[in-house]
Amino acid sequence: MGRLAVSILLACSLTGSVSMAIEEGRVLYDMDFSSPHHAVGMAPSTGGGPWPRHHLTELVFGDPRIQESVCGLTSQPLVLSLERRHLPYKVERGRHQQVRLELGTEYARYRIELEICLDSTGAPEETFSGNFMLSLDTPKAHFIQFQPDGDIHVLNRNFVGTYQSETPLKITIDIDARRGTCRVSKDGTLLAETDLIVERFDGIRLCLHGAWNNHVGIDNVRIVGEGRLSDHE
Repeated sequence: MGRLAVSILLACSLTGSVSMAIEEGRVLYDMDFSSPHHAVGMAPSTGGGPWPRHHLTELVFGDPRIQESVCGLTSQPLVLSLERRHLPYKVERGRHQQVRLELGTEYARYRIELEICLDSTGAPEETFSGNFMLSLDTPKAHFIQFQPDGDIHVLNRNFVGTYQSETPLKITIDIDARRGTCRVSKDGTLLAETDLIVERFDGIRLCLHGAWNNHVGIDNVRIVGEGRLSDHE
């Protein structure tokens, strides 16, 4: 089966010194979808509660499930899947799978880490043909997109790079809300450096839509915030 394994590291800092500061920040999410917080074959746990959280905030669309493994993820990942036989509700809703993690805080810098794996569930020679997006809601939605043609698009920029099927990727995103900047790198190489106005970082959404017979595995989600946005340097 054609498979694409993608490891994403979203590190919200501008320099090495900022990165070290975030290491000492507050853990908001630490989530690997393992037991006892989640169970194989079931929908992921959701809700609020104190930090750090080990569950999603909300299932927005679709019917995501916890699986033993998918693609290159072998430690009980969350899976967003677009398969017609698994979707008994309306087609227009069935072709969207989306989960949300709220932040509801105003940290100056953020680090978001997760691993993902994009794959086709069709014939062995088929590769991922859906559209996977990670939305940074600040509160305006800013997208990091993995498109079916292998292109990567970032925020207000168009094409910034490519990914290859069945090739692990390490993506780094640095967000500094005070400076209003965002840096996105792949495998240590800068893809884009762009402005990002953060009025209020409401959260992130993970979205899969597009063609049938595609799925995305998600695992090892970790979000750390450091420094209050209202504080002075």
